[in-house]
Amino acid sequence: MLPAIILVLARAPTLAPLPPRASVSGAPIDRALAIRGGAALGRLDADLFSNVQLTVLGIICVELAIPVLTRPSRKYFNVAEGHPWLTWFAAMHSWLVALLVFAKVQGGMDPLILTQALATWFALSASLSLFQAFGSKTLMNRLPIYVSVPMALVGLYVGFA
Repeated sequence: MLPAIILVLARAPTLAPLPPRASVSGAPIDRALAIRGGAALGRLDADLFSNVQLTVLGIICVELAIPVLTRPSRKYFNVAEGHPWLTWFAAMHSWLVALLVFAKVQGGMDPLILTQALATWFALSASLSLFQAFGSKTLMNRLPIYVSVPMALVGLYVGFA
């Protein structure tokens, strides 16, 4: 988690303003795409947003891996603490985040591909959380909805638009 936070903080001061929009002649759709300049929300591009995604996943890992902090079993599923599923779930998330941070920092993974993969991950998480909240009525706390839905929507826009 710490490397992801360092990446976000280290990247923030080096953000440059977006280049000026160019005028292009041609078909209307080509002009619109060329003038728009790709999927960037202001200074938020795939590289920066992948750092944000990894940071959010790291915070989720801390919450799951140290259950005495927030009691996630009781908060999200209204079951007693100490279930072995939580340990394995936390370990899986922690190893996933560690692997992705390593792949991005040391392996040179393309930030766009990472943003696309994590946006899909957050979209699946959002759909599960929405089903648990409104379909099966098993979600005890709405926090996963408030985190995963915006992360999925912004990630899908930055990654696929």
